[in-house]
Amino acid sequence: ELGEAELAGLLAEVRAGGLVEDTLAYCGGLAAQTVQALPEMPESDALGVLRELPGAYLEWARSQIG
Repeated sequence: ELGEAELAGLLAEVRAGGLVEDTLAYCGGLAAQTVQALPEMPESDALGVLRELPGAYLEWARSQIG
């Protein structure tokens, strides 16, 4: 099990290498494709939420990474 300092060091290393940004960029592309692939439906609150969900999840993930 990693201690706080070890975990912080590991996260700093991963962030510095570009892996995090590359992964988030890839997931951003998937999120955009997901929204584009939604079937044609009448405008509704539910459709609005479905369009926003992939991007909102990605922003949440980004906020958790720091």
